Amino acid sequence: MPSQTGLLPLCTSSATLGLALLQFPLFASFLDSPTSTKTPPTPALKTTFDKSVSRDSISGRPLSLYWKTFFPPGASLIATSALTSFISGIYTYRSFTNSTTASSSGPTVSKLYLYGALAAGGHFLFVPLVAGKIRKMIENAKGLGTKENYEDEGDQRGQSQDEEAEEDVIKRSNERLMRSWLVVHTLRTVTVDLAAVVFFWKAVSGVLGRV
Repeated sequence: MPSQTGLLPLCTSSATLGLALLQFPLFASFLDSPTSTKTPPTPALKTTFDKSVSRDSISGRPLSLYWKTFFPPGASLIATSALTSFISGIYTYRSFTNSTTASSSGPTVSKLYLYGALAAGGHFLFVPLVAGKIRKMIENAKGLGTKENYEDEGDQRGQSQDEEAEEDVIKRSNERLMRSWLVVHTLRTVTVDLAAVVFFWKAVSGVLGRV
């Protein structure tokens, strides 16, 4: 029987799952969360209030800028964790498979490590489904095209109106993309991240039960 208990893939897959769960409240908080909570005193101010809420909403450029800052280190951390789970899971599976002293439960444990490794590797199958959404949200930080060379006061008012309209378009686009990302993220978390932890946990339990 291999001397190692294969704890590494369980630890790293648990880290991947933990990071995935953390992203739910983190990114869901950007949706429908205007920074302005002031209640309009009269119905006459409703239009102005609605524009203020739309303009100040953190699902607009703030969400795009957050993704731009968060994505490089966040994606690297999660990718490293998932890849480590996959490689260490395959290594442990081969260790049990090649063991000449494995007990009758050896094949069962080795298969659990294999299933866990495949589930951990399955995390990367979802990359094409989320990469485009993240890229579009990051690109929204640049705006939809700014207008320059406003010379008089009337032009400045026109610029302000254009900026409000642009911010509203960015907000709606980001909210649509963010909700779509959360759907894919939920599917990935349940089908592969959680599955990897369950398989590795059963495998480690089987190994420790034989010690």
